[in-house]
Amino acid sequence: MEEKRAYGIFADLLLEEKVYMDRRITFARLCRWLGVSRKGLDALVWKELGMSGKEVFRSLRKADEERIRDKYMIKGFKL
Repeated sequence: MEEKRAYGIFADLLLEEKVYMDRRITFARLCRWLGVSRKGLDALVWKELGMSGKEVFRSLRKADEERIRDKYMIKGFKL
């Protein structure tokens, strides 16, 4: 699969499907599923977002953890 197309699917899987919430799904695993080079997609993610694919997963998880903790007042909630 072409990396630009894989990047679009990557974005959809994160934003629409929220696959980052499942800790078993990593950036490397997602790249394997998409059939693209991790380094290649990571370079495109860096170019577009200014962070690595792994960092994107980490930051989205952290933001959702904080949102859920605040919304439901659950101390120590972790994804």
